[in-house]
Amino acid sequence: MAANRRGEPTHGGAPFALLHPAAGGPRLYALSPEAAIAKLRAGLGLADARAICPSLVLADAAPARDREALEALTLWCGRYTPWTAVDGDDGVILDVTGCAHLFGGETALVADVVQRLAAFGFAARVAAASNPHAAWAWARFGAGGVLPAKLQAAALLALPVAALRLPEPMVAGLARLGFRTIADLERVPAAPVMARFGALPIERLHLVRGRTRQPFTGFAAPARYAVRFAWAEPLATTEGLEAALTEALTRLCGQLEQAEEGVRRLVLELARLDGAVHRLERRTSLASRDAAALARLFQEDLAALDVGFGIECLRLAATETERLRARQVDLPGNGGGGSEAEALARLVDRLSVRLGPARVQRLQPQDSHRPERAQLLVPAVEGAAGATAWPERGPRPLRLLDEPLRLTAIAELPDGPPLRLCLGPAVLPVAAAAGPERIAPEWWRCPDAPSHDYYRLDLEDGRRWWVRREGTYGDTPPPSWSLAGVFA
Repeated sequence: MAANRRGEPTHGGAPFALLHPAAGGPRLYALSPEAAIAKLRAGLGLADARAICPSLVLADAAPARDREALEALTLWCGRYTPWTAVDGDDGVILDVTGCAHLFGGETALVADVVQRLAAFGFAARVAAASNPHAAWAWARFGAGGVLPAKLQAAALLALPVAALRLPEPMVAGLARLGFRTIADLERVPAAPVMARFGALPIERLHLVRGRTRQPFTGFAAPARYAVRFAWAEPLATTEGLEAALTEALTRLCGQLEQAEEGVRRLVLELARLDGAVHRLERRTSLASRDAAALARLFQEDLAALDVGFGIECLRLAATETERLRARQVDLPGNGGGGSEAEALARLVDRLSVRLGPARVQRLQPQDSHRPERAQLLVPAVEGAAGATAWPERGPRPLRLLDEPLRLTAIAELPDGPPLRLCLGPAVLPVAAAAGPERIAPEWWRCPDAPSHDYYRLDLEDGRRWWVRREGTYGDTPPPSWSLAGVFA
């Protein structure tokens, strides 16, 4: 169904498989149900597959695209629970603890998942159990659906050993010794099995039975502050989406206000009726809970959004926040002009959205005394502006030269400022000077580098230069002079 909708060729009911390059030649990567009925299996070599099923239709596999599609499906499953995770190459795990009742219970939730995935063209096997390993086993080797807790132990024991998610050679080895079901493995002491096959079979047995647990790592950690809307009739207009986003932002900012937090990163997810999910992320240069200003950051993208058959679900989350206490912003003198700073931040945010974050930058101080390394250009919306205090240093020029300009100088020995500079044939007398400011080398970078002495010079023609002397008189080679920067 999905291939038909995209206009891609299909196998027309014949056995069909995807090929993937491997050591020793191409091997089957994935199979259609018809190919599985023909006794083919994933991992089988091409020559053997042709011998077993001469009518097999083949196509090249695209694992990277499969992974992208699986991650997109995992993102779509966020409509059911904030805890979702990619499971191997062909599965998605949902932790629906505390969420199932919102959909009428586990049985109704499972039915809804199957129905929606079928509409997207996916034939899915869905199972619900008390732990993810039991659900994995019941979906692939059991009947699927909801596995009641009181029936779970007996149902799992009847499954084959492969349901423990063991490597195929290990499953074959266990079968040769008579371990064909989980019950066979359960009734023997663990020590002989571990001596022959290692600890993995017993570890997986305990996980499936729920005796031990593994930590669940979600595809994306649920946000502390989030809002979700779902509609029976999908939204298909820009105006409707903007209204829904404004309402979501108003509610989200209300949550942030109660917690005295401000948002620094927003993630908006819009689930289309056909299963695609649009994910828009915005950062702010300052913590904010101004719903109107935040809505404007998404305005252009919403206007150009391809909504397909409509948007059926909206999820908005503040994935990064900072402390933002309530304060008065309408009166002058309320703590250093906070309203001006917020207006500048809103301008920076909108320019970053329109031009791209890499094109709107600010200077950030670095731990270095060397002027050329003391600051770094970073995107203005990343980090916290002002979070790192600028160190107290001597006066610095407005502009530093990328490459210092070589000069010759006449100066008093040993550390007197220049009296006259020469730039090519031009002679530049010095009217006033201050310095030197000595900056030692960073020994961990270049232990043999000479120290630098910097002088602030006022030339007779009115220019103000920052001149650097590299080395000291009496050393070999003699010191050199250069123009490092220009004051305003």
